[in-house]
Amino acid sequence: SCSTTSAPAGRPACVSGAACASNTSSSGENSRSSRDHSLKGKRLAARDERANAQARVSWRSLCQSGDYDEAYRVLESGIQVENDPAALMDAADAARLSNHPEASVGYLRRVLRDHARSPVAPLAGFTLGRVLLERLGQPSEAAEAFSLARSTAPQGSLAQDALAREVEAWSKAGKSHEAYERAQLYVQLYPAGRRLRAVRLYGGLE
Repeated sequence: SCSTTSAPAGRPACVSGAACASNTSSSGENSRSSRDHSLKGKRLAARDERANAQARVSWRSLCQSGDYDEAYRVLESGIQVENDPAALMDAADAARLSNHPEASVGYLRRVLRDHARSPVAPLAGFTLGRVLLERLGQPSEAAEAFSLARSTAPQGSLAQDALAREVEAWSKAGKSHEAYERAQLYVQLYPAGRRLRAVRLYGGLE
């Protein structure tokens, strides 16, 4: 409470009482302002989260509908791709198929690094190999990616093609010994393989 002092005769008492009331009012206004600011911040944060959620749905929908250019544009606006193999593959497709192959590499490597046991890991490795070999001109790195694609699923549907492309990649990298060895392995595993002729050529078997 605010105490008062006696005032000389003829003067109004408790000047300090007015000051006390003013201070109380000011404190109340500051408190309301602080609450209003806090509520405004929470509303803005909620709005931003809703916008981000909508954008996350939006870019994947665009990608899945084949609008890769627009999907990549939305991604580039700062959207964080969730660490989910399917989402990462969609992001890689958005980048790769909108003519940004270098941007797809990071997404594909994340699948292989964080989700090596995922059913899409062999496809991620194979796609990475193709991007590195066909789009970025990095045959040695491509050969390693094709090898990884095969090792993640040795009996999988991509294994034969991955081994054949690995032979090609080593050959284009100037690594004739590696190409020859992988070509021999291909002939051993797939004596009637659909890529046998190309493998024999790239591997120096003929």
